[in-house]
Amino acid sequence: MLKVSGLEFSYGTDKKILQEVSFDVLNGECVAILGNNGAGKSTMLKCLNKIISPHKGTVVVNQVNILKLSGLQIAQKTAYVAQKNEVNQISAYDAILLGRKPYVTFSPTSCLDLHNQLEVLKLIQKITKEKEIAVVIVLHDLNLALRYCDKFLYLKNSKVYSYGDIETVTSRTISDVYGVDVEIVERRDMKIVIPY
Repeated sequence: MLKVSGLEFSYGTDKKILQEVSFDVLNGECVAILGNNGAGKSTMLKCLNKIISPHKGTVVVNQVNILKLSGLQIAQKTAYVAQKNEVNQISAYDAILLGRKPYVTFSPTSCLDLHNQLEVLKLIQKITKEKEIAVVIVLHDLNLALRYCDKFLYLKNSKVYSYGDIETVTSRTISDVYGVDVEIVERRDMKIVIPY
C-alpha cells in the first residue's frame, strides 16, 4: 500500500508546485494522475521516489516512510520509469516486471502508437492485479485512464482537486481541471470522454 500525506514542494520560494497532496493506493490498484501540463504531475512522482525531496509530507510504502530511506533502500521498494527514457521501449515492461512495490511510472504511453499504448496499459493492468502492487501513472488521455485505471487523481493549482473511483470522472470535474467542455457517454459498458 502507498499512502501519501501532506506532500508539498516548490522550486525556490516563489511558487508552490505541490500543496497538501494526500492520497492512498491499495495493492492491486492503478491510479491515474491527471491534469493540465504544468500541474505538478511529474514533480509529484519524483517526490514519491525522493528523486527530488519534498519540503513537507510523508510517503509511506507498506508502513515505511520512504522519505527517510537511502536511495538504495527506496529503489528496493519502488520503481520509476521516466517520461523520456534513454533505453528502448521495452524498459517500461522491464521496470514493471522487476517485482518491486509500489511502481511509480510517468507517462508509460508517451511516444507509443495506439496499438502499443493499449498493449502497455493492458500489461500494467494485468501485473497490477496479479502481483497485487500499487501503481501510480500519469496519463494525458482520459479515455485510456478510464479504460485501465481504478482511481483518478486530478491536480489543479498545485492541489488535489478530486480523487476517487469512476464516479469522480464527471463533465464538471474535467471542465474545471482542463478548461474544456466535455460530454461523457457510455459505450460497451465503458465511459468515454468526448470534448466539444
